[in-house]
Amino acid sequence: MPLITRLMLQNFKKFPELDLRFTHDRNILVGDNESGKSTILLALDLVLSDSRHRVEALGVESLLSQSAVRQFQEGERRADQLPVLTADVFLSNGGDPDLNGRQNLAGINADGLRMRIAPMTEEYGQDIHNVLQQDPDNFPYEYYSVRFSTFSGGHFASFRRYLRHLLLDSARIDNEHAAQEYTRTVYSVNVPVADRYRLENSYRQQKMHFCTRHLSAINDTLETYQFGGHCCKVSDEAAFCLIQRPYISKTLLTRRISPRGSP
Repeated sequence: MPLITRLMLQNFKKFPELDLRFTHDRNILVGDNESGKSTILLALDLVLSDSRHRVEALGVESLLSQSAVRQFQEGERRADQLPVLTADVFLSNGGDPDLNGRQNLAGINADGLRMRIAPMTEEYGQDIHNVLQQDPDNFPYEYYSVRFSTFSGGHFASFRRYLRHLLLDSARIDNEHAAQEYTRTVYSVNVPVADRYRLENSYRQQKMHFCTRHLSAINDTLETYQFGGHCCKVSDEAAFCLIQRPYISKTLLTRRISPRGSP
């Protein structure tokens, strides 16, 4: 079983760039709060898990470096200049040709796994262009996709584990996980992909507008922290509608046919 020898990040959360090497024994991350310890563990977990669902649940907006986004917004805002997120996990040489290649940030021949989150300019180039033209503050997070590959360039699937790992994170324990999964599935089946991207972009813009309009006055009075809105996916918010709509419709129908004066 190979070992993790190195981690290279580009535009991942708070790290515009990071090059971290590991020993073959025990590795301990020490640092102040918000220094990036959890971010490093998250990057390793995402790459090794090959979990597209996990990336979508976290959201590109929370993973893509905000400094890279600001730099793009302050520039020409062209689709071909959109930032790309890359996370490369280098592994000890195990003699597996499927793992070996030069498709990594170091540009060297090595064994490893890669996660790349990039805009889908070939498939949705015109839609991305429209988003960038409509609002100078809007960013096309919804038009990003994730790809997992080895350093040879081949795709790897989660059922083939090149490295066994376990991340213990109490924050991921969620009693509503099953309901969210069901809602996400129903939404994905009934809404075309292009419409999902468009709706999610519009939904995020409305939440940002709400924060700016209704929370700015409160935030202006605060010094040590700020309130904000969590921009989750439309499919997550749709859970309330899926559960409540049948009940509301049934209640209205009952009231319409009830005799006058009855409850």
